[in-house]
Amino acid sequence: MTDDIDVHVGRQLRRFRAERGMSQGELGRHVGLSHQQIQKYENGTNRIGAGRLYRFARVLDIQVADFFERVEETGPAEMERFDRRLATSRRTRRIALSLQQLPDPMRRQIYGLVEAASGVSLDDDPDEESRPKAQSLDDAA
Repeated sequence: MTDDIDVHVGRQLRRFRAERGMSQGELGRHVGLSHQQIQKYENGTNRIGAGRLYRFARVLDIQVADFFERVEETGPAEMERFDRRLATSRRTRRIALSLQQLPDPMRRQIYGLVEAASGVSLDDDPDEESRPKAQSLDDAA
């Protein structure tokens, strides 16, 4: 039977794996497990043993202690917020990767749409190269 700490460690495993863009299957292959077993660990269904936790840490290039980061803050409400952040993060990465595949004129139009809908200028990002202001979708038609 698992407890809140086991669930927290499983969620940390999911977070570190996702941050590295690694699938459950890929992580499983590195440590000799199926993707289903990785899923059970990440969901907190199964408890992760010390040896296996050490192998996960090596594959993910982290310290074992990282799995316990902020464990004292973990409760049901925090876990729910963590799940929402992870889903948003994963979705955001997929969107960003998809945008890179689009031709520049179409990408600029999408930037303009996002700016108009959110009220946030994408040109204010100091990490981005300056780019021309996207024309609206109505202007492009």
